[in-house]
Amino acid sequence: MKYPLLGLLVLPLLSQAESPVKAEIFDTVIAAEPIERVPPKYPMNAAMLKQEGWVRVSFVIGDDGKVLDPIVTDSSGIASLEKAALRSVEKWQYNPATRDGEAIEQCQTQVQLDFKLDNNKDSGVRRKFRNKYVKISNAIAEQDFVSAELGLQEFKENKLWNRTESAWYWLLDANFANATKDSHGELASSFRGVLSGEDALGTQNYQYLQSRLFVLQLQDNQLLAALETYKHLVESKNGAEAAKPLEVYVAKIKDVLTGEQPIARQATLQGSRNWTHKLSRNSFSMTNVNGQLDEMEIRCDNKRSRSTIANDLTWTIPESWGQCTVFVKGAENSSFTLVEHANQV
Repeated sequence: MKYPLLGLLVLPLLSQAESPVKAEIFDTVIAAEPIERVPPKYPMNAAMLKQEGWVRVSFVIGDDGKVLDPIVTDSSGIASLEKAALRSVEKWQYNPATRDGEAIEQCQTQVQLDFKLDNNKDSGVRRKFRNKYVKISNAIAEQDFVSAELGLQEFKENKLWNRTESAWYWLLDANFANATKDSHGELASSFRGVLSGEDALGTQNYQYLQSRLFVLQLQDNQLLAALETYKHLVESKNGAEAAKPLEVYVAKIKDVLTGEQPIARQATLQGSRNWTHKLSRNSFSMTNVNGQLDEMEIRCDNKRSRSTIANDLTWTIPESWGQCTVFVKGAENSSFTLVEHANQV
C-alpha cells in the first residue's frame, strides 16, 4: 500500500488518487532573488584563535521572502562558525519565488558560508600543525593506528585551524579512515576536504579526494551526489584528464537512474545532524528501521512536507514538486534503509 506525504502546516493532505495537475508542468516559476544577505559576524573567540572554515546551510524561503527552518547540513567542524552562520542566514531577506506571478515558498536553497580572516598572516600551514601532521601521517603509514587516532583526536579537540589547515586535517582524517577501512568516515572527511577548496589543498590532493569521494558515494548509492562530484572534478585544473578513469562509471550511474531496479541506501544516524539524501526518483520507502526515528522532512523545489516514519511504508511525490531531498532526524545510532523505486506516474 502506498501512503501519501503528510502535509506540512497549511499544505493539504495528498490522497493516493490525486495526480499532479498537468497544467502545472507549464507554470512559470521564477526563483527567489536576494534583497539583503548580510555576511555573518565573525565570532570573537574564533577570530582570537585564528580559526577559519566553512558552513553549509539549507533553508526555505517563505512566500514573504523570509528565511525559514535553516539547517546546518555540514561544516569544517567549528561550532562557533556554525552558530554565526545560522544567526546570519535567519536575517536574510529575499524577493520570494513566484509561480505565474503569485508568491510561493522556495523549499530547496543551500549556501556555503566561508569564514576567512582578513590579512591573516598565518593563512598557510603553520609549523606546529605541520609537525603534528607529519607525526600522525607516519603513524598511519606504520599502521600504528592507536597513536594516529590519539593525534587526530587532539587535533579535533583543539581546532586551532585556519582554512588551509582545516582542509589538510580532513585529508589526514580521510587517509586514516581509509587505512582503517572506515568507508563512511572516509566519505564524510573526503567531502569536508573537497569543500575546503582546490586552492587550500592543492590540485593534486583535491583531485585525489574528489576521485575517492566519487567512488565512496557510488558505493553508498549516493548516485546524484557522485555525478555532482564528477562534475566538480572535471571543472578542476586539467580535471578532464583526471576524471577519465571514472567515465565508465558515470555512464553506468545514468543507466541505473533511468532504469527500473530499486536503489537502496543504508543509513545510521550519527551526531545531532539531519541525515540527508537527494532523491533521484519520486517514489521511496523506509525499511529495516531500528531505533528511534523522530521525523522525516522532504524539501522539494517549491513544496515541502513532514511525516513520521514507519517500516515498509511507501511515499510517492507528485512530479510537479520537482527535485527533492529527504532529511531524517532521530536518536543516535538509529538505522534504516531508504529504497528508491521506479518513478510512479
